[in-house]
Amino acid sequence: QKIENLKTAIPPLLFIILLENAFKHGVEKLIEDSFIQINMEENKTHLIFSVRNNFDPETQSKQAGIGLENLKDRLHLLYPNDSYQLSITNENSIYFAQLELKK
Repeated sequence: QKIENLKTAIPPLLFIILLENAFKHGVEKLIEDSFIQINMEENKTHLIFSVRNNFDPETQSKQAGIGLENLKDRLHLLYPNDSYQLSITNENSIYFAQLELKK
């Protein structure tokens, strides 16, 4: 939750898939006790964006969507030479996605 440079450029709508998934596959289908935690940190070497949300395992689709694949393709084009890291975990009804962009 620390931003050192308010003028750091970020490609338009880069984080939208991660945010949309938190609502679409998470809190939208939960009736009670739903949450979404969004965090962004930025300094001279990197920017880290993360989203954590809970979900109902019984309402989850077994089929993977195209959104994350599109995001991975876009990241590969925008940030060559492994200058980004995307990690996604899904444990105990908690979904966590973190994207680190190296400067």
